[in-house]
Amino acid sequence: MKNWIIKLIVNKIIKLAMKKADVTPYVEAAADAVDIYLDKTIGEVSSENVQTAVVVWINQTVTAFTKKLENN
Repeated sequence: MKNWIIKLIVNKIIKLAMKKADVTPYVEAAADAVDIYLDKTIGEVSSENVQTAVVVWINQTVTAFTKKLENN
């Protein structure tokens, strides 16, 4: 596994989770930035298709990650 992934998870995600931090403002800002960028770069219709694919991928990734943690 790449060290940067481990560093990201340990330094950011775990610390935020342990503090029960509300990450909503950061996540919403990131989603807005991606939406604006994609709309400008590839157009609104294509942007919606990409965003739909990304949402499915993120949901699958989070589900797999959560199941793996629960089973260990």
